[in-house]
Amino acid sequence: MIVRVTEITREEGRMNLTIRPVTPDQWPALEDLFGENGARGGCWCMYWRIGRAYRDRPREKNKVAFREIVMRGPRRACSPLTASSRLAGVS
Repeated sequence: MIVRVTEITREEGRMNLTIRPVTPDQWPALEDLFGENGARGGCWCMYWRIGRAYRDRPREKNKVAFREIVMRGPRRACSPLTASSRLAGVS
């Protein structure tokens, strides 16, 4: 899931964040945020998907791949069992 922070507030010394999925209509804002370099080093958040291989690809290719992910829209479901078993170290 790709997320964005939509609200940050401070109460009693704590920070509260509201996080929501990035939707296709927000792509232009994401492009502005990442800038010409594609965030850090041209990865366009592809490191989390392809590892260090993002470094061997042109920034534009990483951008196109990430845009395709965003344009598919947020995932509608996830498997808590899978997430829980991974957290517990069960494979």
